[in-house]
Amino acid sequence: MTFNKKLLSAAILSCLVCTPSVQAANWLQLQGTEAPNAESVTFFGFVQGQYQANNSKPIGTLQGAAAPYSGRDPVFNLVGPDLNTTAQAQIFRARPGVRGIIPNTNNKINYFVLGELGNNGATIASRPILTDASMTFNHIHGARVRVGVFKAPTGEEALIPVSIMDYLNFSTVTDNLLNERFVKAHSPVAGRTDFAAPAGLTKADMNGNFSGFRDTGIQVFDWFNVSNQWELGYAAMLSRGNGTDWSDRDSNLDTTVRLQASYLLNPASNGAKREDITIYGWKQDGKREFSGQNYDRSRNGFGATYRQGKMRAGAEFVRGKGMIYYGPNIPFNDIGGSAQLPTQTVDLAGEADGYALDAGYNIFHKTWLNVRYDIYNRSTENAALRRDFNTLTTGIQYNFSPTLRLDANYEFRHMSVPNPESLAAGATRNNALLIANSMADRWGMQLTWLY
Repeated sequence: MTFNKKLLSAAILSCLVCTPSVQAANWLQLQGTEAPNAESVTFFGFVQGQYQANNSKPIGTLQGAAAPYSGRDPVFNLVGPDLNTTAQAQIFRARPGVRGIIPNTNNKINYFVLGELGNNGATIASRPILTDASMTFNHIHGARVRVGVFKAPTGEEALIPVSIMDYLNFSTVTDNLLNERFVKAHSPVAGRTDFAAPAGLTKADMNGNFSGFRDTGIQVFDWFNVSNQWELGYAAMLSRGNGTDWSDRDSNLDTTVRLQASYLLNPASNGAKREDITIYGWKQDGKREFSGQNYDRSRNGFGATYRQGKMRAGAEFVRGKGMIYYGPNIPFNDIGGSAQLPTQTVDLAGEADGYALDAGYNIFHKTWLNVRYDIYNRSTENAALRRDFNTLTTGIQYNFSPTLRLDANYEFRHMSVPNPESLAAGATRNNALLIANSMADRWGMQLTWLY
């Protein structure tokens, strides 16, 4: 199915700009603190059952060393995290949790614990895990202190709880730049394909679960009502750069800072569906050890969200430098039925950026229509390595009750090689164009039950 993505992008941007410009909420408050009248123990959680399918067709004839992979499905057309079939049903997330106020602390100390039993990137290397385990100390006015493992204060899409996210999948830019894939120096394995890395990329091996936007550390944060309708907030975090892994891969530390300002359109509203306009900016810096050397890893972004009545909208821009994950050099599972991927690659000093535009409308009492357009430009500093991704996601959401929801999405996906002339003529260029053109649309349904 073809469409003019430039026109669609312009149309969506126009809608976002023309509305009084994603969910609008104070995530620092909702995920890090408890109300003074909260219970000491509150059990909660959710389960998400999911079916996703790609409209994939086996790739055509590849050339050179990649020729044995002709007629196969690229991994980006397979369902994650297993990446062994183009369509799959699974319990994607199953997260039981407990939160509350620690007794006899004068409501000054609260805690938050959440596990993960599902099959996704956060558990790709080990399962089950604790995605969150933190305590917040509310003793100092203007400087609450949170310690443990929890979401770093980065982008809005990364902070939104997945239990209420309006789409099955993250935008490409958020998933690739903020949902960190940890890698280590490559060690050849007998029986696995080991292609040479293209110039500018380095061979690597996966090293643990995806970060899930989380890290272990200490955060100072708070928010302030400067008037009946204006709220300012901040967060500053020092963390280990290891995601949900409690061990320390190296001695490097990350620093993350986020500033936000919200105009409360309805001061009486609260929670995840608070009616407001929020603008925010954030920056994250750190280093990653790879093959005995430290490499800079920086991420930053800014955006705005709006929610009122039947409408919500948002726009977010993200930029990254260093440790840009590129995936397998030849994006196919190994020959012979193995689900193992060929050697991974990473752009150690690469650059990437992208943005996402999002809008939703409540057409009926229980039904929302959603649309998101996102762009991800990978390895922007290297003409030969650069790949551009753009995705238009359409969705419908039906709420059977406050605790049961059904989401259906269709994603129009496209990958391009913007500088084919920078690739060597012949097999290298032909394969790159053929692989890029093989990216297929994706669709799926997800049932979410909150308890």
